[in-house]
Amino acid sequence: MPSGKESKSIDNALQRIKRKLKEAGA
Repeated sequence: MPSGKESKSIDNALQRIKRKLKEAGA
């Protein structure tokens, strides 16, 4: 399992990807 810092950066990346997908789908 990734450390807290790594998991946080992964969450940020996922949120950014989700936002891009939302903007692309809009």
